[in-house]
Amino acid sequence: MTLVLFAFFFLMMLIPVTLPLLGEAGVDVTEGSPIFMLFVMGGSMPILLIGFFCMYQGVVNAMRALADKPIRYALSIPFVK
Repeated sequence: MTLVLFAFFFLMMLIPVTLPLLGEAGVDVTEGSPIFMLFVMGGSMPILLIGFFCMYQGVVNAMRALADKPIRYALSIPFVK
């Protein structure tokens, strides 16, 4: 999940660069326009979904650990075995 968050934050840094470029190209990027709302919702929704998914995985794996079952994290890369 950390790799996903790093990639997401890198893409989020591109938003302040792209909005002025779109404005210079003639696209309406004022507050309340559909393009502006797309950037705002497109930037905030993935971080919320990733947060909820991490919380869910934490609760599920805590319950699995209490039941002496193996812990599994979805979307993980096993670097060390």
